[in-house]
Amino acid sequence: MNPILGYTNKLTVRPGDTIDFKVSTALTGKYAAQLVKLINGDCQSNKANFKEETIASGVDGLYEGKKQPIYSGSCIVVKTYSALDKLDSFTLSLRFQATMPGGKPQCLIAQRDGHSGPGWALMINDKGQLTFLSSTNENQTHITLNRPVRANQWSHASLRFDGKNNILQLNCRQIADNKIEALGLESDQSTRIAFSDSLPSSTCPLVMAADFQGWTRHDKIIPGNCFNGRLEAPFIYKGILDDDQLTKAEEGKRPTSLSDRLVADWDFSDHEGGTQIFDQSENKLHGATHNLPLRALKGAYWDGSEFNWTKKPEQYGAIHFHDDDLYDCGWDTDFSLKIPDSLRSGVYAMRLNQDKYEEYLPFFVAAPRNQPQAKLAFIIPTFTYLAYANNRIPDKVRQLFGVNKNTPVEFIGTPGEGHFDSIISDNDAVGKSTYDLHNDGSPVHHSSWLRPILNMRPKTILWTFCADLLFIDWMDAKDIAYDIITDDLLQEEGTELLNNYHVVMSGNHPEYPTLRQLDAIEEYITTGGRFMYMGGNGYYWRTAVHKSLPGAIEIRRGRIGTRAWQSGLGEVHMAFTGEPGGIWRESGRAPQKIFGVGFAAQGNGSAPYHIKKEAKNGRAAFILKGVDNETIGDYGVLGAAAGEEIDQANPAHGTPSHAIVLASSKNHGEGMLLVAEEVNATIPLEYTKAMVYADMVFFETPGGGAMFAVGSMSWCGSLGHRNYQNDISTITENVITRFIEPTPFPFPN
Repeated sequence: MNPILGYTNKLTVRPGDTIDFKVSTALTGKYAAQLVKLINGDCQSNKANFKEETIASGVDGLYEGKKQPIYSGSCIVVKTYSALDKLDSFTLSLRFQATMPGGKPQCLIAQRDGHSGPGWALMINDKGQLTFLSSTNENQTHITLNRPVRANQWSHASLRFDGKNNILQLNCRQIADNKIEALGLESDQSTRIAFSDSLPSSTCPLVMAADFQGWTRHDKIIPGNCFNGRLEAPFIYKGILDDDQLTKAEEGKRPTSLSDRLVADWDFSDHEGGTQIFDQSENKLHGATHNLPLRALKGAYWDGSEFNWTKKPEQYGAIHFHDDDLYDCGWDTDFSLKIPDSLRSGVYAMRLNQDKYEEYLPFFVAAPRNQPQAKLAFIIPTFTYLAYANNRIPDKVRQLFGVNKNTPVEFIGTPGEGHFDSIISDNDAVGKSTYDLHNDGSPVHHSSWLRPILNMRPKTILWTFCADLLFIDWMDAKDIAYDIITDDLLQEEGTELLNNYHVVMSGNHPEYPTLRQLDAIEEYITTGGRFMYMGGNGYYWRTAVHKSLPGAIEIRRGRIGTRAWQSGLGEVHMAFTGEPGGIWRESGRAPQKIFGVGFAAQGNGSAPYHIKKEAKNGRAAFILKGVDNETIGDYGVLGAAAGEEIDQANPAHGTPSHAIVLASSKNHGEGMLLVAEEVNATIPLEYTKAMVYADMVFFETPGGGAMFAVGSMSWCGSLGHRNYQNDISTITENVITRFIEPTPFPFPN
């Protein structure tokens, strides 16, 4: 890992708020902390123009470094377990689907200290075999089934411990997905041994999908021997169930005649988007999830009759656990900063230096609530930053094509990608992005800011964070006053926040909005607000925010759209909120309806815009004032002004009929490809070339408001060209100047 890493407990703060800084250093000795204002983060392009401003603060100085560990892996922890201590005989069962059996031990359910001490565990051993292990301080006993479990196969695992007759029986019964598959299933496995000792008691909590390796300083579990796969419907009965009773209970028909013997019955489908695990028995041995495993998933007996888990939750009672799940690193706070009243709204960071190593911990300062400091607000797309946090896509592509990290290649064109690849490959423990796959090959659905986010840093890759700083640099150079707001702040405050401003401007890639964000923006522009959509592939994926875990988002990509992976069949609805995931267009909220343009193409092959002759006259003439060229934006640190990911107007998807297309790009390179949702069948590339272009759009909204959209992620890369004196800069400044004026835009007949 990098010798010095860190993160903050918040991304967005206001004057008077306190923000905590959490730092881990591998080197001994002190490190220096210095507050800076970030203006331009580009150190990677051929016209890099990095800028930062040192700001004096009360926390500047030297701090003693210490190494802080990261404990990945999700599980369930049941801290109240006294009812289990009284059992001399019991029957335990659960359903499991292992996605990576073998290679290392993986606990299904355990009450033991994984390091030492007494306890027991039902687990899959390093050979992929189902095993029950019992340990005392003196000896260890285990019972193992010979045949390894099959990957991705649902099975019942059961253990019957007869303390009176000293018999231990372990069973594994596979569950068929359909009648044809049932014909090919292997026979049930069962074995029993004489067991002379009583089951050892333990002071450890009961843990599912891992075993207990201790507590952190903040009373969080340290999980070990983490399970990769799905668990469902664990239960424990007092005494021994016969085969018929066990089969009925395993299939969900808990025998009423045995109700008084039910010790625990955990229902994973009863969660309402939270972290709690509810025990349906009278003992109420409730638990909680740790490190955000994926919930609201198909169980072993899903029958396809319902694709929305909220309608039939009993069929969505599975939880998928991963050994690389990570929500919160749980580090100690090294120091805290109370945001002074004098600190102007902007993009800031705590710069850390130790020896020759450097780290930045960015955060965003908004103006005091309902006390704007400018007429224009710039939205930092923090949820997009989370979705891409620590993404490994370029690294995977380079591995696929056998390209060295330091070699520029045509199909990977963003400045700084090779540098960022090296950082990511050296710091695997900091968690993954929602574009990546878990170690078991399943998609990553969650992300959080409570960990180091290595691409939300200046000087790394000219993507998302560093690309948005190009807007900050341009506004500073043009002396345009602005306030910073963020996705997470907009999620909290809605339209009330936007109504403080005459103009709201997006970043270059606001890809991951929530329902509350879209509703707020739509209400804002239809009641007189002016909005500048300054990017591409924006307002595309539906995103959910966790109700009780700060900084956590969920993405379900559905089965339509241009996607890094697709959701499992019947697993489109998000666990956090119950909303459907996927692209907003599939929810009837195509971005064209609000912003005039929507995602059309992506890749490498930028192009300039060509102004429509009719656009220079009429309602939108103010936008092109001072622009004499017909072709604009054939320059920029990200290529030409229309590039990376681009958007188009499309009346079929909702572009308003009175919208004006001011300019369009054309003749993009062969690496710029039409998005998947625009192609109904496989088509040769030469037939889709004419469909690949970006549109610049303007239209008025009811109440005197207006919308301006550039339809390109690389627009920001052209703003600083020729010392900020260029057509792209002029157009952007023209729009801001007119949008700030209070004169209402008349709505056209």
